[in-house]
Order: sequence, then structure tokens, then C-alpha cells
Amino acid sequence: MKRLICIGVILCFCLTGCKEKEKDLDKVNNITASSSLEFKEINKDTNEDKKEEAPKEEVTKETPKIEETPKAEAEENKEEIPAVPDYTETMPEEKTPESETSSQSDVDIDLTKLSSTMVFGEVYSIVNFPKDYAGQKVRAHGQFSYYENPETKERYYAVVIEDATACCAQGIEFVLSDESTYPQNIGDEITVVGEVEVYGEMPEYGIIFCHLANAYLE
Repeated sequence: MKRLICIGVILCFCLTGCKEKEKDLDKVNNITASSSLEFKEINKDTNEDKKEEAPKEEVTKETPKIEETPKAEAEENKEEIPAVPDYTETMPEEKTPESETSSQSDVDIDLTKLSSTMVFGEVYSIVNFPKDYAGQKVRAHGQFSYYENPETKERYYAVVIEDATACCAQGIEFVLSDESTYPQNIGDEITVVGEVEVYGEMPEYGIIFCHLANAYLE
């Protein structure tokens, strides 16, 4: 009898425990179901919010159009630029006498146009290498001088040209076509024109004699 009572008591406890477990399970299921429903509702709300959002308007940049002005208006707006007057004065050309131009054109080497340094070098070249200048007409300016041979009493006339420092001088012999026109005073300033001519040489000494033939004074 006691055993039956103990068994009944145990069964009662088991039944009550099972009922409580079933209740707990129902509670858990209810909680999960409610949470899933809430999650679905939240998703619906977010989707609806996204749909309700208005699409972004695309901003298109419009470049301003430049209005072209008519050609007629543009030409009217142009300012007329006055022409710059020419203030340059035309200098009258100096006319040289025909005699001077003709004489200058006939001369091949004009020593009067060279500087004091250049003219001395050119005279040295003519005197030492006269064959290179043979037949050329030369104009020279300098001091008159002459040398008289004591034996033959023959005179040799020359125009002496100094260098830039006036420490050295070189003479060119000349022979006038009219002997009566030779200057009388040594040291007078003269300008002579004549053709280079070789009239003798001494090969053993390397000396060549030359002068300005058919010369005349200016």
C-alpha cells in the first residue's frame, strides 16, 4: 500500500513537471514568434521608407551661350587708329664733283681712306712685294721727300707715310709725268696718285725697286 502511494506521488510530480516544461516551451515559442513578427515589420518599414525616398535629381550644368554680335555692330564699335605720321626727314644726297668721283673710281688702292695703323702696313707690303701690286693705281698722302745720288746727281722723289706712333716711316717713290711740278720743300704735305711699277731688282740682296709711274699730284 505504501508503495502504491509512493508511485502515485512520483507520477504526480512527473506530470506537474511535464506541464511546467510544456508551459516554458510555449512561452519560448511565443517569444520567438513575436520577435520574428517584429523583425518582419521592421523590414517592411525600412523597405517602405526606401521606396518613399524621392530619386535624386540629376544636376546638369548648362554652359551659357555667348551671343554673337553682328558684324555690322562689331565694325561700328571698332575705334579708328590714326596713322602715325612719318617724321623721318630725307636728307639730301651730297653730290660730289664729277672729277672727284671719276678719280676715286679709277684708284685701286686708296691709302688715304685707311687708318694710320693700316696704311703703314699696306705701304710696307707694297714696297716689299711690289710684284703683287704691279699695274694697280694707288693714292697716297704724306710728306714730300727726295734723295739725290751724289755720283749721278739723279733725284728720287717719294711720299713718306708715318705709322700711328710717328716713330717709324715708310716712303713710296713716285715719278711725275711732268717733272716741273715736283714740290720744292721737303716736308710739304702732298697727295699723289700713280701706278705701281717694278723697274729693277737686286736678287743677291733680295731687293726689288718700284715706284708709282705716271703719277700726278692732287
